[in-house]
Amino acid sequence: MIKEVEKTIQQLFESDVTTYRISKETGIRISVIDGYRNNTSKLENMTLKIAGKLCDYAERLNDKEK
Repeated sequence: MIKEVEKTIQQLFESDVTTYRISKETGIRISVIDGYRNNTSKLENMTLKIAGKLCDYAERLNDKEK
């Protein structure tokens, strides 16, 4: 399950969705998202709260694409 969460978040960060948009729609600070996107922060050290918000957001994006 943890690997699935990591994969979902990694796919979101590798997508064309801007950091600003992710931040605006999740409430997560841009600097936090940039840290994970630029690999200055490790995904495995991400809090559950942030991981949950990012996974929920990624799922909403996937639902819109269908």
